Amino acid sequence: MPHDFKFRLQRLLDLRDRATQECKKNMAAALHALLEAQADLHCLQTERQQMNAAWQQALPSGLKPEMAIGFQRCFDKSTTSCELAAKKIEAAKEHESACRMLLDKAMRKQKVLEKLRDRTRTRFNYEASRREQAQLDDFAMLRHSREPKS
Repeated sequence: MPHDFKFRLQRLLDLRDRATQECKKNMAAALHALLEAQADLHCLQTERQQMNAAWQQALPSGLKPEMAIGFQRCFDKSTTSCELAAKKIEAAKEHESACRMLLDKAMRKQKVLEKLRDRTRTRFNYEASRREQAQLDDFAMLRHSREPKS
């Protein structure tokens, strides 16, 4: 009577699978945060370019000192915002890299157990096949020994 294969470390494999799935979620969130930070920087750079273009157009017509000071303040704020956005991108890249390393490590741990499970299943199937063949051989020998000899 054949028995079903049961991997003794299945619970550990399930835990590793959950850990891998969690790492994948974290990786997706990190990539999303990185893309958001890059989009924010792009918007800030576009805004800064538009501000610079407006400054270039206003220069030939002559500016009042208050307007020039206002433009300079806005431009300085824009520069600071771009620098902060660039730092945010760097932090997001570092976080994404850390998540990628954790995901890689979790996947390797899971893969080790999956290979062990597959080898154990192959060994189990081989042993089951060998036992079945031995039973068939015993049955054939028994049947042959009961046949009348002529």
